[in-house]
Amino acid sequence: METWNQELAREAANEALRLNIDPLEAIEKGLGLGMVSISKRFNEGKIFLPQVLAASKAMEEGMKVFEPYLSGDGIPTKGVVVMGTVQGDIHEIGKHVVCAFLRGSGYTVIDLGKDVPPEDFVQTAKEKGAIVIGASALMTTTLGARRGSSSA
Repeated sequence: METWNQELAREAANEALRLNIDPLEAIEKGLGLGMVSISKRFNEGKIFLPQVLAASKAMEEGMKVFEPYLSGDGIPTKGVVVMGTVQGDIHEIGKHVVCAFLRGSGYTVIDLGKDVPPEDFVQTAKEKGAIVIGASALMTTTLGARRGSSSA
């Protein structure tokens, strides 16, 4: 399903459940394929960042509908990715886009938010068994930060 309408995403997820479609199948063949389509259209310049962000929010709303119906193990994942905007920076647009594409591609993304200290990235990655740490930064904002303040 390709949409940036959050209410439509919730309605479609509820309809899939009503039709007894397996939640994992609905996620994989519905929400996930929608994000693949969004990614392709973005790469082709047919849609822009606001649509990508809106689509990722719609996908998250659809996922919320399915969560109670998934097994205790949750959604199968390709791996855990820890994301955040580095300490001293509050810019998140690029990070949100990357998180959306990763989620749409089947990764579990833990978004630590903005202004995140290096040790929080490392600690969370260890606790959650992350395969990747993604650190977002607007370079001009963080140039003045002192390197080496943490052994991250």
